[in-house]
Amino acid sequence: SLVFAITMFFGLSLQGNFFVFVVGYYLTTLVGIILAYAVAAVVPSMEAANAILPTIVTIWMYFGGLFIVFDKIPNGWFWFSWTSFLRYSWGVLML
Repeated sequence: SLVFAITMFFGLSLQGNFFVFVVGYYLTTLVGIILAYAVAAVVPSMEAANAILPTIVTIWMYFGGLFIVFDKIPNGWFWFSWTSFLRYSWGVLML
């Protein structure tokens, strides 16, 4: 993770605080791993986990502001954007 973060931050000449970038990237990775473990613990089979996890992450990507701008999210669904860990990690990485 650290080698990838160093390569991306300095290779792309990103601006901002390197420490914040590394911590944000690391925490995003940890949350993704924890989510995978949680889904694997709840579902009965590996096939179900392989179907459910990408679905959840894709929905969070839509409502987290990566695919749909926050202004375009319907009013009834705006609360769902607050549940997306990708919303917060994207915000931290943009600091």
